[in-house]
Amino acid sequence: MRRFLSFFFFCALVWGHCAFASEVASSALRVSENNGPSTRGFSDLASKLLPSVVNISTEQTVEGDDLAGDGGGGSIFGFPGIPRGFFEGFFNSIEPLFVEPPKPRKVISLGSGFIIDESGLIVTNYHVIANSQEIQVKFSDGTTAKAKVLGQDPKTDLAVLKVDVAKELVSVKLGNSDDALVGEWVLAIGNPFGLGGSVSVGIISGRARDINIGTASEFLQTDAAINRGHSGGPLFNADGEVIGINTAIISPQGGGNVGVAFAIPSNNAARVISILSKGEKVEHGWLGVIVQHVTEGMVEPLGLDSAHGALVSNVVKGSPAEKGGLRVGDVILEYNGKRVEDMSQLTNLIAKTAVNEKVRLLVLRGGKQVTLKITIGKLEEGADGASGKNGSLETGTESLGITVGDMPEGDGKKRDGVVVLRVDNRGAAFAEGIRRGDVIVGIDAVLVRNVADFTSELEKILQSTKKDSVLLLVQRGDSPPIYVAVKLKR
Repeated sequence: MRRFLSFFFFCALVWGHCAFASEVASSALRVSENNGPSTRGFSDLASKLLPSVVNISTEQTVEGDDLAGDGGGGSIFGFPGIPRGFFEGFFNSIEPLFVEPPKPRKVISLGSGFIIDESGLIVTNYHVIANSQEIQVKFSDGTTAKAKVLGQDPKTDLAVLKVDVAKELVSVKLGNSDDALVGEWVLAIGNPFGLGGSVSVGIISGRARDINIGTASEFLQTDAAINRGHSGGPLFNADGEVIGINTAIISPQGGGNVGVAFAIPSNNAARVISILSKGEKVEHGWLGVIVQHVTEGMVEPLGLDSAHGALVSNVVKGSPAEKGGLRVGDVILEYNGKRVEDMSQLTNLIAKTAVNEKVRLLVLRGGKQVTLKITIGKLEEGADGASGKNGSLETGTESLGITVGDMPEGDGKKRDGVVVLRVDNRGAAFAEGIRRGDVIVGIDAVLVRNVADFTSELEKILQSTKKDSVLLLVQRGDSPPIYVAVKLKR
């Protein structure tokens, strides 16, 4: 009887496993039919798309500034591990007669691109062709052609090239990257390490990734094998549409793929590509503020229900933001009706807004919601929101664990704010990263000019509110000021 029960239990397990396997198989079949690989994998799709992808090689002349001539390999005279400059003292002591002057040398760089119009328009990354004297494009059939830059935009890291060839070209179209789902199949084609026409497959691993390059801040993340040389190449969905331009990877020292790559979403690139294709210059929207993420520690002092929005820590004088009434301490909650989750999203929304377009901002100011209408300006080269303001009084503030003093005069001018003279390493300010030499230019949404202002404002908060934390607007060196949430000791 026991043997029969064991056999029955085993059969039940096997039957359950078979049923589960059958369900997985049928599920996989459904994926295959709709949005994924068949038994032939992606071969049919790849063969159709390969002719639209090109290899790009660029040539530029750089000054030969070292004797090693290692081409950036990190070794000298072929001896790995010997640091650059190791023999500098020796060679500098030799008579000039025996030292050859540095010679200019040619550097070849490799990248990828894709054809978006049969007339010969090719999209790639700006960093692939930046400062190049000559650009060579190689097609999937092995033929080559020289390309010229039709338009380029460093801020979005995009460029459009033009080739004139007699043969018929195969183009691809941009898809809707907003429809791309995490877990969706994607296919990357490019020129890794000069091995043109390489196909790799993966999935969308994440969306709206901020990796702090250029004005773009909402990258698609994929685990498709992407390496050096893939830059500028397309990321396709299962319908053969370009939903991303492969741009960056996270890799260990020395390079290589670890399954974390990033692509500019096609919807973010479409407007820029359209403008560059006409040979025109891209104008980027500019609000004129410095914003920062809202942390959990800021939620209570700001009067928010959760950590979202973008906190304004500086407003540029004469900027659209100042003209439109935006103030330091405001929290931007909505941009043209769209909820703002964080500073990265806001930056991206502004960059995509046309110059002179009127936008509506919903901000939280002093616990109340305020609607502002602002006309977006044009982002000029070198424009930034940094603006420092700078005497001898000193006071200790036990509630924060710091001692502050008036700003000293410099160049005959007195700057606004208070300088941190001492920090109690057991206090809340120290725990939040505030250090001696930092300049506090504001408390909550109020700017302070001196110690008197600072002390008065802090006393108001301690006496008239029950806040557990206060926001200090802190500037370090030449960096723009940022808000830091510090717990109050009552």
